[in-house]
Amino acid sequence: MMKLRAVVLCITLLFMASTSLIIPLVTAQEEEPLPEGSQDTAASTPRPLPTRQPFSNPQRIVPAGNVRLELFFALLLQGQTGLARVFKTEASGAAIESVTATFLGREIRFFPTDGSYFYGLIAAGVEAPTGRDIPLSAAVTFADGTVTLINTTIELGFGPYFRQVINLPADRTFLLDGDLERAELARLEALFEAVTEERMWEAVGFRLPINAELTSAFGLLRTFNGALNTRHTGWDIRTIANQPVAAVAGGQVVFAGQLDIRGSHVVIDHGYGVYSGYSHLSEINVQVGDRLARGATVGFTGATGRTSGPHFHWEMAINGEFVDGVQLIQMWMP
Repeated sequence: MMKLRAVVLCITLLFMASTSLIIPLVTAQEEEPLPEGSQDTAASTPRPLPTRQPFSNPQRIVPAGNVRLELFFALLLQGQTGLARVFKTEASGAAIESVTATFLGREIRFFPTDGSYFYGLIAAGVEAPTGRDIPLSAAVTFADGTVTLINTTIELGFGPYFRQVINLPADRTFLLDGDLERAELARLEALFEAVTEERMWEAVGFRLPINAELTSAFGLLRTFNGALNTRHTGWDIRTIANQPVAAVAGGQVVFAGQLDIRGSHVVIDHGYGVYSGYSHLSEINVQVGDRLARGATVGFTGATGRTSGPHFHWEMAINGEFVDGVQLIQMWMP
């Protein structure tokens, strides 16, 4: 998960034309709003709504015996998710029963689609170590009990994350307590550790919870009142109070209640380590255990938790790591 202790480091911001900029950042943990008197940055400028990309050919192929691993990305950035696929290259012999990979110390369980393809989501945390040769290993287990191992490496680059300065009003400064941050994050981590081996999201992919302007970006390094430094674990979406919030995909509610920072909050398990979170709600419309379809109303926007006005925060986590939800919406996946 994201490191809870403050660490001073330099992040190289990579841009498409291979231009780079190095700025000093102080990292820690999570969240929040943009009240009066805050300094906005380019990172909180409204962005166009994301659209899903069409299927494209894999960028890398790693053969191993009668199976092969395909990677649908050439480079993975901190905070991003990459798609991988494993399948047999020969019709004869035992069928694949399961595929499990390991990346950055975390286990990734691949999900089957039509009985022959197994897909996995390779998630890199926002503070994951960078390098050209980050190991990825996969174990392919066949119905006859035999196992084929596949070993390769992934190039992991720096994510383009900026700094944002926020000033909370005096009546909300108690929410800047670092112990509150740590306790809340630990509670969410415990939820994310569970992996439900059922793909509950629909084939059309993920959607925005509110079809409105995206503002404060995922991964921002936020400084509150000149003291507390936190990492923004999701995206903010421009809204007014009491607007319906939709489930980004099919899944099951695993949390619906109050948190200090996120306020009235809902967490949905979409299966295979994929989770979505919805914060600062004025009203929660679901209960733990509810099975939801894509687009179902989970609640209504509000101003609960660490915010000074109507504010909606949406976050995604995969394999225990907070990831860029917009990039996940844009990525083709089965």
